Amino acid sequence: MTSVLYSAEEIHSVGTINNVETSYFTQLKICHLLPNDNVSMSVGHLDHILIVYSSMEHVTWTTTYFSFRGIIYQQMFGAAMGSPVSPLLANLFMEWLEKQAVATAPVECKPKFWNQYVDDVLELIKKGQVRNLTDHINTIDPTGNIKFTYKEEEDKQITFLDTLLVRREDGSVKLLVYRKKSHTDQYLNFGSHHPLNHKLAVIRTLLEKYYSIVMEEDDRKKEEEHIAEALSKCGYPPWTTDRVKQDIVEKSLKDEGMV
Repeated sequence: MTSVLYSAEEIHSVGTINNVETSYFTQLKICHLLPNDNVSMSVGHLDHILIVYSSMEHVTWTTTYFSFRGIIYQQMFGAAMGSPVSPLLANLFMEWLEKQAVATAPVECKPKFWNQYVDDVLELIKKGQVRNLTDHINTIDPTGNIKFTYKEEEDKQITFLDTLLVRREDGSVKLLVYRKKSHTDQYLNFGSHHPLNHKLAVIRTLLEKYYSIVMEEDDRKKEEEHIAEALSKCGYPPWTTDRVKQDIVEKSLKDEGMV
């Protein structure tokens, strides 16, 4: 059965998938989502969600004007880059497109798992069917402007957002924190003239990320050592990490109603 997921956090459920040795993880990428978004279709999809919206809102969503060298132009297609409305319209269009794509996919290439976040998609599909599914998805947009490219897992690994999926020998999957090769571990320096809560927020972000992603104890230990070394290079004393850890524990206990 295919799972169509919309929340970035739900990527972690992939860690419960077993026996995927006959399938590949692939990453789909949408080329230039906002400039190619079908705004009219997005607004039409919105009709089914909102009972009433004003004509002024409709004008705002479907017309975009800009000035260049004294001449006023109208953008005829796509969502305007930088507009606060554009991500909403793009998400609405992608919600429609992915439901159509998965529902109408041929049985032999229907994905077993599907997780979309903005213009990135992670899917689990039968080996040898990646090209067929991608070609199928690229026929869904009636304008022909939305196109997907794909990347297959290599050496039993594939990335999605800030997560690295690693396939074990038994076909199950474990998750690690992903960092690009160009990542420098440069964070807000502790000696900078920023409020302390900003600096503690850096630590909290790093800790909560790996708490929610990394599943195995050995991997958690390695990740914590990596974070400690990176923070030390940025001037963070050990007490800052201890304080944030305590705050996270207290918040967790409070959320569970234990304090």
